[in-house]
Amino acid sequence: MIGQSFGSIYLSCEALCKLVPILLDLSEEFLKHIICPFALLILIIYMCCAHSLQLEAFALVIRNLDSALPTPKLQFVGSCRNEADEMRLQKLKDQAIELKVDGHVEFHKNVTYRNLVELLGAAIAGLHAMTDEHFGISVVEYMAAGAIPIGTLFTSIF
Repeated sequence: MIGQSFGSIYLSCEALCKLVPILLDLSEEFLKHIICPFALLILIIYMCCAHSLQLEAFALVIRNLDSALPTPKLQFVGSCRNEADEMRLQKLKDQAIELKVDGHVEFHKNVTYRNLVELLGAAIAGLHAMTDEHFGISVVEYMAAGAIPIGTLFTSIF
């Protein structure tokens, strides 16, 4: 294997590099549309994501948001590989209801590549949920789509 070429390697969302970001009036549009993948790549391990914490933080933002500002939307985008993933997704949906933010949260499960590109291309920001990700691929995908990557102190990228 050493010295052999494996050909070209592409990011899972390599087509996003070709998108031209639409300029928005951020004074009106900022935080109106936020996207958070719960599994942009099948290789992402669900156990190291902090989606529950993201929902709690989002609920706090909604509760403390100035009523004159537009209400943001949080979108979880990704795939469910098995029953355990389906259960984790259902727990997130239940938590959104408990936190009273279900009207501001969307879950997009098993979307097509084209829909993924559209969702990322429309996002203003992307939340990084991984706690043990060694490379930060979701951050790269957000940047390629023109979305502002947002991480936390517990994310271990770069």
